[in-house]
Amino acid sequence: VSPESPEFVPLAEVPPLFVRALLIGEDAGSYGHPGIALSELPVAVATNLALGTSARGASTIPQQLAKNLFLSRRKTLSRKLEEASLALLLDSSLGKSRELEIYLNVIEWGPGVYGLRRAALVDVADEQRAAAFLDALLRRGEADAGAGRGGDQDGLAGQQVVAFDVAGDQCHLGISG
Repeated sequence: VSPESPEFVPLAEVPPLFVRALLIGEDAGSYGHPGIALSELPVAVATNLALGTSARGASTIPQQLAKNLFLSRRKTLSRKLEEASLALLLDSSLGKSRELEIYLNVIEWGPGVYGLRRAALVDVADEQRAAAFLDALLRRGEADAGAGRGGDQDGLAGQQVVAFDVAGDQCHLGISG
């Protein structure tokens, strides 16, 4: 994952509001943990036991990177322990900005759609879906903040995405609230 790749999107070119919305939804405490968020485990376990399903995860961005780059998708304790170990290594060797940059460029944004550049090309045709996605991220941040999970550190919760437009290499968001 490097600038030499034609699909690569440097973190510096990603709109800051998009990055904040993503962090609220995926790893609100990203800059406050060493790669794993042990405080999230009891919340995820309690939520999943109460609902009887795997409705809430506790994986951080480094854990998701470890899984997507190096591990299988099998759901076992041994794989989860490997993931945690790799996440600690990734976090200490790459740093938060590089982790986030790699994450944006390799994760699956939709069925068979990997990386932010491809996702942007797919979602250009469906601006309402993209706005709904970002709106859901903002609402999740509000729920996380209300539950004491550190969400909405940037004051985005309670706001609504009212417009989303991609023109050329620009991404424009309209926020109300």
